[in-house]
Amino acid sequence: MNEKDIIDYVRTLTRACHSEVIDIGPGDDAAGVLLQDGGVAILSTDMLIEGVHFKPGAPPDKVGAKAIGRALSDLAAMASKPACSLAAVSLPSSSTDSYIKALYRGMQEEAERLGAPLAGGDTGSGTAELIITVTVVGTCGPRGTVRRSGARPGDSICVTGALGGALRGRHMTPEPRICEALELAENYDLHSMIDISDGLSTDLLHIAQESGVGVSINACAIPIHQDASAIAQHEGSGTEGAVLHALSDGEDYELLFTLPPMQAEKLASGGLSGVNVSIIGSIRKCRAKTITWPDATETTLKDTGWHHLKNK
Repeated sequence: MNEKDIIDYVRTLTRACHSEVIDIGPGDDAAGVLLQDGGVAILSTDMLIEGVHFKPGAPPDKVGAKAIGRALSDLAAMASKPACSLAAVSLPSSSTDSYIKALYRGMQEEAERLGAPLAGGDTGSGTAELIITVTVVGTCGPRGTVRRSGARPGDSICVTGALGGALRGRHMTPEPRICEALELAENYDLHSMIDISDGLSTDLLHIAQESGVGVSINACAIPIHQDASAIAQHEGSGTEGAVLHALSDGEDYELLFTLPPMQAEKLASGGLSGVNVSIIGSIRKCRAKTITWPDATETTLKDTGWHHLKNK
């Protein structure tokens, strides 16, 4: 089974078990749980694995901060406000006291900075690699949660920031767009949203699948990060190579969202809390998923981003 197969199987299991407290189940960036006072708690959990998400020897404080930032990006994707975080850490037996202290200090400082102070967790050992699982808890934003499943035909597809090439170093310093997501939710008619962690192509196709729609994007409109351009130049793959990195690399942690075209135009011209917003395409009623290249060629948008167990 690959990652998608596992998620789909879990969803079949949870559908068969009715729960009066689960408001948002598997299939989004975070879950929603109904509280007795009528509110909704937003929860997500994220795993950081040595050798997969960071290289052995990476500074422990940076590793700890990344674990927190990645998890909180899921709350941003739902336009939710962070409340607290918990961290379960499996430490290699070779970990020194100074390493452990730096790791936890990095987690706590980043969690405090992003408004989700550490409230607890668990510590274990026995694995050869460092593994950190962070659970984050939040509350609904000003207009409720924003899900992957609300995209509507005619919507504009937008992204914040610039994409691609994060593995040149940005992947270790994720900056979850929490404030930007809350500003969007408060001032615009957001229909769907996700954070770009697995790559633009993969995450956009998640929205398409959950919403039951097609997508059409323009390669020339995708904001390319200078890191992606630098990698493409080194590879000799030119502009198309830079676009492919933007579509595939992941770990950008920018927001990908859909909303009415007039509102998108307003955002694209004025930006968002100092962050650029780009319109890269539109939602289609038919199920086709396409990308138009600089030479005007239109091809099927392929899922080229990151997948765990992709070769299974």
